[in-house]
Amino acid sequence: MVFCCKAPCDPHDSASTRVRIDAEALAAQEAARQEQEAEAERLRAEEQQRMLEEDAAERARIETERRLREEAMEQARLAEEARLREEERLRQEEEARRAAQAKKERQDAINEFCITHRFNPNNLNEPKQAGCTVYGSTTTYALHHAAFLGDAKMVEMMLEEHASPLLQNKAKKTAAQVAQKKNKDGSHDGVLQVLRNSTLGGDEPQPCMELAVAGTLCKFAGSAVSDVVRETRMAVMTSLSILQQRQLEK
Repeated sequence: MVFCCKAPCDPHDSASTRVRIDAEALAAQEAARQEQEAEAERLRAEEQQRMLEEDAAERARIETERRLREEAMEQARLAEEARLREEERLRQEEEARRAAQAKKERQDAINEFCITHRFNPNNLNEPKQAGCTVYGSTTTYALHHAAFLGDAKMVEMMLEEHASPLLQNKAKKTAAQVAQKKNKDGSHDGVLQVLRNSTLGGDEPQPCMELAVAGTLCKFAGSAVSDVVRETRMAVMTSLSILQQRQLEK
C-alpha cells in the first residue's frame, strides 16, 4: 500500500523557528524590564532629590525662625533697656526738680523767718547780738530762736540747710536745751524730736560733730593765758570758721 501527502512538505525546520521566536521575545522582555528598572531608578532619584530639597527647606525655615526669634528677643531687650534708662532719667530729673523746688521753698521760708527775727539768712550759724552792751548782751542763733518758738518745721528746714544743732548761745545752751526748757506739756516735743534725729548720725560723718570738737578746743584754749595757748586758740578759731563755711557750701 502506498501513502501519499496531499501537500508538499514544509521545507522549514519548526524547531529552529520556535527558538528564534523565543529569543526575540526574551530580548523584548529584557528590554522592557530594563526600561522599567531605569524608570524606577529615575523615580527613586527624583524622590530622593525631592526629599533632600524638602529637608533643606525645612532646615532653612527652622533656622530663619530661630534667627527671627533671636532678633526679636534682642530688639525687645534693647527696647526694655532703653525704656528703663528713660524711666531712670525721668526719675532723676523729677527728683532733682523736686529737690530744687523743696530747697527753694525751704530757703524762702528761712529767709522770711530770719528777716522777721533779724538773723542773717545767708549764714544760719552766725550769732545775733541783742540787748544793751552796757548791761550785757545776749548771743543767740536762728536755730535757737526757732526752737524757742517751738517751730519744729522751721528747725527741720534749718538743719537741712546745715544749721549746727551743737552751737551754744550766750547762756551756753544748745537749741535742744532751749527747747527742753520751754517744753510744757509736750509743746516742744516736735522740736526735740527733730533735733534728736539730727544728732543720731548716719552713713556719713556729720559736719556738726566737727564743729563740736572745734568748739570744745576753743573753750579749752580760751581758759589759758600763755602766748602758746593764745596762738592755739587762734588756730582753732580759724579751723572752726573754715568748717562752718564748708558746712554752708554743701
